[in-house]
Amino acid sequence: MILRNLLLVCIIFIANLGLLEAQEDNPRRTKFDFGINITSVISHFVGNESTIEASNFPILLRLKGNRFRPRIGLGGDANSNTFRDPISGNIRENSTYEAYLKLGVEANIFREKKWEAYWGIDLIGGYINDTSINVFDQIELEEVIISIGGGPLIGLIYNLTDRIYLSTESSFYVNFLSNTVKANGITEIKRNDFAGAIEPPLFLFVNYRF
Repeated sequence: MILRNLLLVCIIFIANLGLLEAQEDNPRRTKFDFGINITSVISHFVGNESTIEASNFPILLRLKGNRFRPRIGLGGDANSNTFRDPISGNIRENSTYEAYLKLGVEANIFREKKWEAYWGIDLIGGYINDTSINVFDQIELEEVIISIGGGPLIGLIYNLTDRIYLSTESSFYVNFLSNTVKANGITEIKRNDFAGAIEPPLFLFVNYRF
């Protein structure tokens, strides 16, 4: 709920920037683009309660370049809670932290009136720490997942104004995953995996050229 409201505030802010842009006689030269994944906000308005995960990179920055434009994707989440297990009666403290970073480049394929297409390649990394503590028995279980990978992408842009535009993209990412589970600091399970998937253009970004 908090993330969705924050995204809504950002959308309103970008819309106001668009109104200010319309009043400018000589728009300034842009230096970077700031994008927000608004899929969860749209889903809420149409009755679908799906939310954006941190791994979906809610924030996307595009820097200016000549032929190739550097791009940076950011995602993160943190939560903690305490509850009583209804079966054992034990009190458990859970905490989860996630952080994701995407670095890449993109280049235009074509530009036709309001439409643009681009291709690119990303390097992505992720970190998840999930810790559960049994308060009565003082047993701590910690799971750490580290991922690194990347792959090619292709995207589409629709320019609403000179500065505001919508974008979506499809990608094929391959990831190497390292999963470690510890009990009271002692490694119990360590597993390495590969995963790959073609991601269809499911997410919609609203972007502003600063």
